[in-house]
Amino acid sequence: MIDKAKISTKNKFRSFQKSPLYASLKKVDLLRKTKTTLGELHWRLFPAKYRLHDDPIQHQVVKLLGEKLETTSIIETGTYMGYSTSLMAEFFPNKKIYTSEINPVHYAKSRKNLKKFKNVKVFKGTSPQFLEHLIKNNLPGEIPFFYLDAHWLDNWPLEDEMEIVTRKIKKAIIMIDDFKIPGQIQFKYDKYKEKECSLDLIKPRMSKKNKYNLLLPKYGEEVFHGRYHPDLAGYPLIFQNMEKEFSSLLKNEFIKKHFDDASSLLK
Repeated sequence: MIDKAKISTKNKFRSFQKSPLYASLKKVDLLRKTKTTLGELHWRLFPAKYRLHDDPIQHQVVKLLGEKLETTSIIETGTYMGYSTSLMAEFFPNKKIYTSEINPVHYAKSRKNLKKFKNVKVFKGTSPQFLEHLIKNNLPGEIPFFYLDAHWLDNWPLEDEMEIVTRKIKKAIIMIDDFKIPGQIQFKYDKYKEKECSLDLIKPRMSKKNKYNLLLPKYGEEVFHGRYHPDLAGYPLIFQNMEKEFSSLLKNEFIKKHFDDASSLLK
């Protein structure tokens, strides 16, 4: 009976959301501000619920790439508290996940947060050292998925990370957090002093011997369906020496709807 009541209540609210009255109420400035304030409070109190920026498209594309392209491992730089790591561990319980954190306090907390995931190994140290260690011990596998998120304030190892991955790994998929998306101003990105997290920053350090393909997101706030989210963060999807797989991926309807083929920007 309780479940039926919940379903009935949800259906009634959905119907109300489509009504002229609801549309009018949404326009009331006080209500909009209250909704935003409550949303921000929830985010600050429960940050673990906003993994990978709580972006449903980013979540779905990570799952899609992991399943369709059969990635062999997930490698993350910048564990922080392990929020994004835990999401990927839930998505891929049978894949090896390696993550690194340089901050000793964050390292200790993330290890505690992630201890229930048997497929996750947390490393302490700089991300370049971490990547070199994985490669030396042949841990990435044939098609690793890299999620690079160790750049913050004056600590920007991203350029070194890209040089290591593109020079010492044959095939890879690379996602970079908080990245500048050309022509898509709705996406937020990191910048500190003279540095911007962008293609201009990473291209000079990428090996010229590889063939690259690039997907850039092109959606907006509508994917959140009106619910609060802290930001819409940009991210590229770089495919290294994976032309055949990339060509097949471009036929996927989800990819065609939400991403642009921007491979020419890496030529």
